[in-house]
Amino acid sequence: MLDIRYFSFPGIMAMAAFLFFGYCFLAFLYRKVPGKSFRILAIAAFFIYICFIVWNAVISRIGTEFDKVAFWPMELVVKCLNGFMGTPMAGILFFVKDFLVNILMFSPFGFLLAFVSEKNELKKTILYAFLLSLAIELTQLIFRAGVFSTGDLLSNTIGAYLGYLLNRALTEKKINGENGGK
Repeated sequence: MLDIRYFSFPGIMAMAAFLFFGYCFLAFLYRKVPGKSFRILAIAAFFIYICFIVWNAVISRIGTEFDKVAFWPMELVVKCLNGFMGTPMAGILFFVKDFLVNILMFSPFGFLLAFVSEKNELKKTILYAFLLSLAIELTQLIFRAGVFSTGDLLSNTIGAYLGYLLNRALTEKKINGENGGK
């Protein structure tokens, strides 16, 4: 999704820390701000997030003339091991960074969608994350603005799943409190 050549492992860890503290802050607000006001805040944050994803994954890449397709998630690793990225280790690091960045970039989707939707069901979160990721990958393919990769579909969906789980973990106390501990 993002051009990960600009991300080092410390950069990825900094992004993870930023997201985690942002999640904690939203969970704190969820407990303190009245329901309707918080939902409006969550919808605004979700809209800004979707704009950010579309910009980074598609719009900023139009005109880059990529037209690669990787249907097998490990295809890029195999290509890298065969010298596509220079050395086998460079290929493995590229794949790991790509996978981690995609997970981190899609975790806000699952986290925020759980606040935005009336019924925050895990199955719907996974389905919507997969469909958004598929739309992004197909748009990249059609406009030659990136590599269509099933690995991205997988890592993006995993990221949304982990974001959903983090939302549930951070908001569980209020949910149990509202339901009388049931």
